[in-house]
Amino acid sequence: MCLDSCHQYIEVYWAGPKAGIVVAPLNTGLTGQGLASIINNSEANTLILGQNYMETINSIRSNLPAVKNFIIVGTPLEGMESAAPQVYPKEL
Repeated sequence: MCLDSCHQYIEVYWAGPKAGIVVAPLNTGLTGQGLASIINNSEANTLILGQNYMETINSIRSNLPAVKNFIIVGTPLEGMESAAPQVYPKEL
């Protein structure tokens, strides 16, 4: 997970293990290549990221072969999913 301090960070950090997910917080001060190295070494298949890190992650996406799911806290880019729940209009 590549997030700034926010309530979603706490939610993922504490709820992840209860859901059987191994949570690996990333150092957001690293360069793109530094992040890619850690992500690849962890063999992560899902990356949860904050909107502030979208451009950095998008620039190294091709170097992350194991990551199949990109979940963004904010407005997602193409090929990324939003962490926000989808709100559907009520049927009449």
